[in-house]
Amino acid sequence: MAVGDFNGDGYGEIAVGVPGEDQGTVVNAGGTVVLPGTATGPRGKGSYGFNQGTPEVVGAVEKDDRFGGAVSLRDLNGDGRAELAVGAPGENAGAGALWVFPAAASGPAAKGSFSFGHGTLGTVATKAGLGAAFNR
Repeated sequence: MAVGDFNGDGYGEIAVGVPGEDQGTVVNAGGTVVLPGTATGPRGKGSYGFNQGTPEVVGAVEKDDRFGGAVSLRDLNGDGRAELAVGAPGENAGAGALWVFPAAASGPAAKGSFSFGHGTLGTVATKAGLGAAFNR
């Protein structure tokens, strides 16, 4: 779970990873849910989610990817809005991968999101579990 202001309104949204979520018949594919922040606290109304089956999100829903195994919110580009980082430690047979969702006025967006893993980083991937946790 992570808290940050995605849309720059001064209220923290809550991102919750749900790595054990089944997507249809695909077991432990995982997902991430975002609860909007308001002046009176977070709300369920208007919440939304991302997974590897979300349009414009790179990848495919696969068994045991555990997308949402870690979530983090950081203002990576200094614009006053937090980008959402999501880990999937089970991706590619346990090698793991990360996704970054850009912030927008309406919150994090699937459009413009990107992912990277060991192939991108040029490191050894065997059962590395990239995306299992983020340092705080």
